[in-house]
Amino acid sequence: MVALAGVVLGSHLVDPPPALHTAAQFVHLACVVLGLGSVLAVDWLGLRWQLGRATLREVVSTAAALAVPIWLGLSGLMLSGMLLSPDYESTITLVKLAMVGVAGVVGVLALAVSRRLAARTSPSRRLLRAGLLMAATSQLAWWTATVIGFLNRT
Repeated sequence: MVALAGVVLGSHLVDPPPALHTAAQFVHLACVVLGLGSVLAVDWLGLRWQLGRATLREVVSTAAALAVPIWLGLSGLMLSGMLLSPDYESTITLVKLAMVGVAGVVGVLALAVSRRLAARTSPSRRLLRAGLLMAATSQLAWWTATVIGFLNRT
């Protein structure tokens, strides 16, 4: 949340030239692919596990392997978004900003859940429900921010 506040403050302080704005749009799109794509891969494997077509160990190891691309994608989105001159008077922009915050907080919580899942051979139903809740909330946050970004593009 501190990083997100820094991005908001930074976006008020910078006025990027058109070429930098265009480059930031490309980086923003690339970071959506990196971050959301990695989240989708983890959640897809989680769904396969739910259907009995993958092991929980595979889900946990995939989540660990894709943690860096997820965080690089989210960080890149925030930094490039700072250069896209967001309109903070727009409600939809504020919703997107909130969803980015939710994705970040859920990401931190998901790391903790993932570590606990990795440490157990037979996780509790409560821990499994927490993992499913993290996945659903993460998907909601990432997709809401992505759709709003698409609707707000200029």
